[in-house]
Amino acid sequence: MTPESAFLEEITEAATMECAMPPLVVELMDLIGFDATMALLRHYGGATMYLPTVAHAFRGLRDQRIRAEFDGTNYRELQMRYSLTRSHLHKILSEGKHCER
Repeated sequence: MTPESAFLEEITEAATMECAMPPLVVELMDLIGFDATMALLRHYGGATMYLPTVAHAFRGLRDQRIRAEFDGTNYRELQMRYSLTRSHLHKILSEGKHCER
């Protein structure tokens, strides 16, 4: 830990007890730790961010896996495994034909 981090952590602990910090910052420190919170604040401080849900963040990987597993006959199996309707599954499979990443 750098001297700056040690000093900031000390004043942060005192400030947290006095409720002088935004609740989100306190929550981030509890969740990911002081150093990671400071890195986020330095990099993204002042920006408005949208954080997707876990499912949405990894949807592209799920869809890629579905396309790789599709053999032309296993619609029902994939529907059940990924909890998708047939139309949604068809949409995922047809989108893959047009988009190579």
